[in-house]
Order: sequence, then C-alpha cells, then structure tokens
Amino acid sequence: MAVEAERPLEPDLRVVVLHALPDEVRFCGPVLGPIESQAWGSGSPGRENRSSATFSVPLALSLCIGVGTENAAQNTERMLIQHPATRAVIIIGYAGGLAAALDPGSLLVADTVSNGLSGPTYHADPTLLSTASEIRPFGDRVHYGALVTADRVLVRSAEKEQYALRTNALAVDMESAGAAAVATEYGVPWLAVRVITDGVNDDLPLDFNALANPDGSVNRGRIVAETLLHPWKIPALIRLGSRSSLASRRLAEFLVLLLSRIGPGE
Repeated sequence: MAVEAERPLEPDLRVVVLHALPDEVRFCGPVLGPIESQAWGSGSPGRENRSSATFSVPLALSLCIGVGTENAAQNTERMLIQHPATRAVIIIGYAGGLAAALDPGSLLVADTVSNGLSGPTYHADPTLLSTASEIRPFGDRVHYGALVTADRVLVRSAEKEQYALRTNALAVDMESAGAAAVATEYGVPWLAVRVITDGVNDDLPLDFNALANPDGSVNRGRIVAETLLHPWKIPALIRLGSRSSLASRRLAEFLVLLLSRIGPGE
C-alpha cells in the first residue's frame, strides 16, 4: 500500500532505523536507505536507493542489527561509533503480544523497554514518544506501554502469559533492550515500535529457537525440513506468514508517518 506524505519532506539521514530481520522492512524500500552504502550526512542517496514510489530519497537510514540482545547491542554500538552524528534511533520489528488487546496487526509504541524478567529498564525519548502519539493510522490498534526483551522466541501461550504476569509488559521481542541500552549510554534519543505477529493466546506452529542458526538468524532450510516432517502444521505456518505480511505493511505505514514528523535535524 502506497503511503503519501502530508507535506513535502526533506530527508534526515542522521536518523537510523534498526531492525533484526529483512522481512520486517520489506515494504519500507522507498523510505529507508541502507547505511552501508550511504555517505553520512550527504543528504542525497546513490542511484541504487532511489525509487519512483512516493519518495525520491529515503527519509532515514536503516541497519539490520541481527537477532537477539547481544547482536543488537554490538551492532548498535558499532553504528554509533562509526556515525557519531546520529540524531535518533528508531528500533522496529515484529513482536509477540502479551495482552489480549494486542492482536496480530496491532502496534506497540514502547514507553519503556525491560531486559528480561529482572534486568534493567530503559525509558524512551519523551519527544519521540510525543511525536509518535500524534499518529493514529489504525485507530485503537496503536498501543502505548511497556515492552520486554526476551532471550528466546516465546513459542507457547503459557510462556507469554508468564512474561505478562511478571513484567506487566504489553509485548515481547528479542532486540529492543540491547539497542536501547547502547543508545542510552551514548546519549542518543531512541524509540521502539513493534508490530504484533502472534497474540498472547497463540502457540507458534514451530519451535523457531531450535531451528535458528547459531547467531539466532532464521534458517529457512531447517524450517522447510521441519515442515515437511510435520505437514499438518502448514496451515498454521501460512497463517503466520499472512500475519507477518500484514504486520510489515502496517509497520511501514506507521514508520513513514513517524519519520515525516521527526523532520530534518539542525
């Protein structure tokens, strides 16, 4: 779905959007430029990043930080060292719902992010939070509250319910605390926006922890092999894929509106 800006936009290439998986930003092509090929602060991307759809230049740069807290922290710190002019960090991606109100396709704008069940809690930038609160593209499907970062995919509904009871968080992910901790340490404003792919009452069709690569990334070959061994799980996997596609589209729409309001830096 094409998203049109409400006013003429100028790119602010000192805003960096962090994500763990390529699929999470699959509909953000015209909006984000890859940080690796970008001359920092140049204000104009190379031809390979231009698009005829909606925006002629990206609104921000993007970086894939990998799966898990450790990858997120290491790659966020590396980025901030290499690009000290970073004005803001936006952490985006999929999440599991921990509250009944957050069904698949809902978004959570996190005011706090906690690292695990007993780790430290990080507070999002108030100005970015206020800016995000002006955006209501999906009505009451956009929620504000606590996010918790786990060290694994929560596969079973019972696991999600335990996290909900012990943390009072509305959703769970695997990277935001790592990135938020580093951004806080470096004094860079940050905001986490997560979109729900599976609700608190949903069991995932496969144990994606057991099927991941050693670095936590998706091993599609293992997933295909496991699916062939359990073909009755195919409908549930198709349903999860459809939810993920919807989630990515909604995340892209929200991100465009958010970046449009952040505006160029001084």
